[in-house]
Amino acid sequence: MKASKSDYISFLVRMWRDPEDDSGWMVQIEHIPSGEKQHFISLAAFSEYLLEYVNDQEVNHSNP
Repeated sequence: MKASKSDYISFLVRMWRDPEDDSGWMVQIEHIPSGEKQHFISLAAFSEYLLEYVNDQEVNHSNP
């Protein structure tokens, strides 16, 4: 079964912690097809963005 373009999402995710700052993980996500990058200062913010992105894709896919 071959996935259609709307059924496949490709991101590169980079995560790091600053050894001098104990605030947790920093995240950068790059949408591979467009090259658009987003930065997040917490895993919670990253997770929220990703869930919202996927939900938007599902809505757009079901409403051609």
